[in-house]
Amino acid sequence: MVRLENKIISVIGPEGVGKSTVTKRLAEASGLPRVYPGDILRWYAKEDHTEIGEAARKMFQENAYFPPLMLLEVMRRRFQEGDLSRGFILDGAFRTEVETKGYPELLRASKLVMPVTVVALRIPGWMSVDRLVTGQNARKRTDDTSTGVIRRLGHYYDSLGLRMKAMRENGWGIMHIRALQGPDEVYNNVLQALQSTR
Repeated sequence: MVRLENKIISVIGPEGVGKSTVTKRLAEASGLPRVYPGDILRWYAKEDHTEIGEAARKMFQENAYFPPLMLLEVMRRRFQEGDLSRGFILDGAFRTEVETKGYPELLRASKLVMPVTVVALRIPGWMSVDRLVTGQNARKRTDDTSTGVIRRLGHYYDSLGLRMKAMRENGWGIMHIRALQGPDEVYNNVLQALQSTR
């Protein structure tokens, strides 16, 4: 059992970097819940008939980002489900400056005040396209077109410096991990970095 409790570990990075692989393994190894906004929004797109569901459907159709204030509301609902008090693994949050700056108050309101460590995985843009669209083992999800992935990469890198600045101002720890290797090596590098900061 990997001991990561009483903290929030958020794994961020461009698409195709391996966030989901790392977060699933961290959750399994630690016993902490994994919170993945993408899955939550897929549920809203399929099941919800309010403005949130409509916004989620539009996001997937247009390869766009979800409105950040609405995303904070979606996450507020998730955080109030009561299973995250020991900490959790957060996959792919902090996509916009508004979202990043809104999280401290969201966590306070949800009574989830604990240290936040942001693991920023890094790969070059061409590798994202290769892993998602053009490579031999590409994911090839229905919204994984070269144009769609490049557009989403543009969204990710837009204001990344301002988001990093906001993370530091929030008092969060940030560690940068190169993710060029295979999934096992990347996971082990992340785990080693996390355990060295305990």
